[in-house]
Amino acid sequence: MNKLEFEELYDRYLDTSQIKRKYLDIAYSDLSSRNKFDLYLPDEGECFPLIIFIHGGAYIKGDKGRYQLKPALKALTRGYAVASLNYRFVDEACFEEIVVDVLNAIDFIEKHCRDLCIDIKRIVLWGESAGATLALHASLRYKDKRLQFKNDIHIRAVIDWYGTFDYSLNHEASFAGSLLIDCHKTLLEKLFQTSKERLVYRLQENSLKPFIKETKTSYFIQHGTDDAVVNIKQSEQLYKYLTENNKDCIFHRIQGATHCVDDFSNDDNLENIFNFLDKIKKTL
Repeated sequence: MNKLEFEELYDRYLDTSQIKRKYLDIAYSDLSSRNKFDLYLPDEGECFPLIIFIHGGAYIKGDKGRYQLKPALKALTRGYAVASLNYRFVDEACFEEIVVDVLNAIDFIEKHCRDLCIDIKRIVLWGESAGATLALHASLRYKDKRLQFKNDIHIRAVIDWYGTFDYSLNHEASFAGSLLIDCHKTLLEKLFQTSKERLVYRLQENSLKPFIKETKTSYFIQHGTDDAVVNIKQSEQLYKYLTENNKDCIFHRIQGATHCVDDFSNDDNLENIFNFLDKIKKTL
């Protein structure tokens, strides 16, 4: 995929006119005009398990209504509600603040669960690329004092599509071959609001490793072997740490898949994901 094709994918909006029950542009925080989410509900029923979809875009682009949401919306026919949220970009917030955006959205949904028809014991985060990275941090770090997030939340599972587990592992290799290679050095400095000299320290400061031991969340990880944006070693390392700590997790290396939702959206693969979620749902 060339740069133009990549950008066109991220700019394509999804037609959701056929979905009868939906609530758009719900504000979950007043910190930014981007702090909104859309909620889609199955045609019938009340009190649904919820999938919160978090789009990617390198913290500089993307939107809750764009095409990346399409595979998650197929969960509506399986009895899941689907929320798709926006968050602040690097021009408005640092990485930790963006993670808090995700936590604030979850907290808002839990506090308004009756009005929104949501079962708060069955909340799943599903992210792709940067969205998957945010899902990982939200699920593992919500008690991290450095985030200054004081509320308790419930995240039952995470679907991680080609996210970055730890920028400090090898931030050169993480972006090897990236379409963002020209800006990746300054992108991380902006994202973590630091100088080139202190960047490694800031990346280490945001490591997820110390939080894995305590998590009760289940993880379903998928990464393409031909991903030229985020190195598959990121997901391999995440799986390694989760299994070493005896956590509930599944890791699929998708042969030939690149850094693109379309490579993960075939019916067989989505069936694997929904079977995993159905199994999780029944354990409560």
